[in-house]
Amino acid sequence: MANSKNNIAFYRKKKRLTQEDVREEFFKRTGKKFTQGTISSWENGKTAPDINILHVLASILEVNVNNLYESNEEETDQPITSSELNRYEESLRQVQAMVKQNRKDEALDQLEELSRSMLAKLISLSTSYEKLTVQVKAVKEIMRI
Repeated sequence: MANSKNNIAFYRKKKRLTQEDVREEFFKRTGKKFTQGTISSWENGKTAPDINILHVLASILEVNVNNLYESNEEETDQPITSSELNRYEESLRQVQAMVKQNRKDEALDQLEELSRSMLAKLISLSTSYEKLTVQVKAVKEIMRI
């Protein structure tokens, strides 16, 4: 699965549909019109479609409703551990030492590598959080019925 907030964008792209294509198909099937940002809002986890809309969306994307919010891969996103934090801290100390020793190019390379590693971890954690938030919104919407 792509790094999306949920699987809606993944399945839409897999079927080679644009958001506009999905909006048009919704209108054909239900007579309901959505604003330009509605599909995007669902895909980004800002809002969650109600259960009736989820069923139509799943039908358009030719998937089970559960597929829209279940992961297609094993969740590997774990919280940052103390050993990871210690490694980051130690790497920063090494960078500081290199700067003091006037090894600025080497320090810059190590800092860039460390930044990439930390950013990748933060993106992973953020994506997991956003997926969970969307799933909670969907469950709340289902519970209202």
